[in-house]
Amino acid sequence: MNDSHPDAIALVRRAQSGDRDAYAALFDRFHQPVVGYLYHLVGERQAAEDVAQDAFIRAYERIGLLGPPWNFKGWIYRIAGNLAMNHLKRERRLVESDEPELMAEPPTTRRPSERRVVRGELQQSVRRALEGIPAPLRQALVLREVNGLSYEEMADALSVSYDNARQLVHRAPHAVSG
Repeated sequence: MNDSHPDAIALVRRAQSGDRDAYAALFDRFHQPVVGYLYHLVGERQAAEDVAQDAFIRAYERIGLLGPPWNFKGWIYRIAGNLAMNHLKRERRLVESDEPELMAEPPTTRRPSERRVVRGELQQSVRRALEGIPAPLRQALVLREVNGLSYEEMADALSVSYDNARQLVHRAPHAVSG
């Protein structure tokens, strides 16, 4: 649901007036997509969950600061992205992809052990590609291609202009191959 939808705005306004159920509805709507975004940035499921928890706590504590257009979606992604970058700086870690359920695999007649080897090779390849992308490009790529955010939503989440959001997504694949 687009965050400018009257229902989303109403939830934000209700949460700002202290309605915990409204904030719970916002949490339910955005928690899993935010965790997925963070997983692709930090590379560990538990770290992604921890950073998401911190992001939602911070958003809850500061919900009163969110003003027009009350774009909670962009705001929570921005908070989460900033916390993820802080986490990566602290940990000095690069993205690792070790959860097979997140990797799409075409149907095959290979044996399970062969599929695991191929999947592992693919994961290594993806990890190496993502490791080489600067953080802003990686964030843009994950927001657009994994989380499906529009360029407008990305611009808000990354605190950049619409044109800059488009440019970041365009530059990301060239950073991989370059």
